[in-house]
Amino acid sequence: MIRVPREAISNHSAAQEAAEECLHSGGTAVDAVLAAYFALAGATPWGMLAPLTILVAGSGSGVRVIDGRARQPGLGIERPVRYTNEGAAPLLARAAAPTTAAAVSVASSRFGHESLPQLAALGARIARNQGAHQRAALISRFGDARALILQDRTFLAEVAEHVPRFEGALLQPADLAIKGADVLPCQPSCTLAGIQAAFPPWYDPSSTRTAAPGARPPFHLLVLASERGNLAALLLRQPEKVIPLFDGEVELPAVGQPALRGVPRLRPGTPLPLAAPMAVLWKGMRVTHMLGSIGEGPILEEEVTALLNSEGPSGLTLRAGTLLAVCCQA
Repeated sequence: MIRVPREAISNHSAAQEAAEECLHSGGTAVDAVLAAYFALAGATPWGMLAPLTILVAGSGSGVRVIDGRARQPGLGIERPVRYTNEGAAPLLARAAAPTTAAAVSVASSRFGHESLPQLAALGARIARNQGAHQRAALISRFGDARALILQDRTFLAEVAEHVPRFEGALLQPADLAIKGADVLPCQPSCTLAGIQAAFPPWYDPSSTRTAAPGARPPFHLLVLASERGNLAALLLRQPEKVIPLFDGEVELPAVGQPALRGVPRLRPGTPLPLAAPMAVLWKGMRVTHMLGSIGEGPILEEEVTALLNSEGPSGLTLRAGTLLAVCCQA
């Protein structure tokens, strides 16, 4: 009997366990990375609303990237409070509009097989086991409401209470009326270790990230999965600054740009910067690998070379430097 390859890898043990369990129960590669997302959403306050990027490569369907970057708030506010400098702006002025739920919903409906309520149930169960009952309830409602979870009455009431306009917040209900996420084609744009490679459009190879003074050290979840010739990857970025909701059980990313005096205002709805060190490798017309970095810098060519040279018989490479990767096997 030929074993159909079903593999998953992550830099977070609970996320990897969830992805592997999903694959072994018959889920797709996309289902697996979404299961990993919900596992982290249940296990941490920041996971549910953190900015993310999802890469999908299907047999014969090309490669797609799903945009889960947070958006600049302020829709409907014509004259926002302007501050003299970044330091003078309160944290509330940075509260951003998450598109995480929209991106997860689009990935599930277009590329997944398992129902979103079933996947969300995993995260809700993990949250309840940690005693985070408000987070568990919100994750459960996410499974049913999909992208409209941000229009949930309970969520809007929590935002209105903890992110009030009169204290300088730009985030408004109109910013949270996000029903969908952009799905963009991803084509080879350069070579990496002598192989054609494609990156998310917002990948910046010159970017490096360090924690700002007073901010927690940055972290991101990376999970990759492979099954039946299909690949998927999800990168979830932990915001360095957050606004606690639901008694601290859920955290809203504070990654927006406050309005500053003498500086053109960033247009509301603009996607906010997000490091996305992820890539798809081609050989000829065939996708061969999907990989991502768990470091804070860009993907390095020498690490890709080391990864390709160390590939095991299963097609799954655990690590080469800071890279994780999965191989496409039909």
